[in-house]
Amino acid sequence: NVDASRNYLLGRGILAELANQLVDEQILLFNRHNNVSYCTFAVYDKNKALQCLDNHPIDSGEKFVLGKKQVFSLDWPQLQTCGTVHVCESIIDYLSIKTLEGTSTVGIALLGNQLNGYDLSFLDKPQTLVSCFDNDAGGFSAYLDLQEKYPDKQLDIYELSANHNDINERLLDEQHKRDAARLSAQDKLSIYQAYVRGDNRSELAIQWG
Repeated sequence: NVDASRNYLLGRGILAELANQLVDEQILLFNRHNNVSYCTFAVYDKNKALQCLDNHPIDSGEKFVLGKKQVFSLDWPQLQTCGTVHVCESIIDYLSIKTLEGTSTVGIALLGNQLNGYDLSFLDKPQTLVSCFDNDAGGFSAYLDLQEKYPDKQLDIYELSANHNDINERLLDEQHKRDAARLSAQDKLSIYQAYVRGDNRSELAIQWG
């Protein structure tokens, strides 16, 4: 039953269209380990061979990967011909980029901030790489690694403010601002009262952030 994982993605601001695609393609799974619920992604290589399971805690706990880490993407065919690739740390950030910039945006997720250990030959053709790493020391180090590995390519940085630690935080911030701008003070009060008094808090949280 992947409903919990799908709701987790919606709560992180990911497009329902993308969440449904992951369910339909049996990429989005649900895992229960040591009494912790995980939103789990089946990670396949470009030959559609399963490599690992990337587990994100839904409520609390630590992320972990079961199997050998592999680059994640829904864009393997496009990676062979596109001019621009967004390079992300996590699958959540990769899905956030597609939510922010459109589902046709081409990208990858490294399942971390390390470039070593992967076959990245599919990045030889694109002329522009967009660094979408986290706004921290590890993300900056990964950006420098990308710069060193591809000195002849145009290397852009996806804009994050000082308040955003990663792409998903920017996505949620922009969505909340849009939602708040559409609501009157009475609307906001009504939503808050429904949240405090109601039994369906999770649905309200997903809908209104």
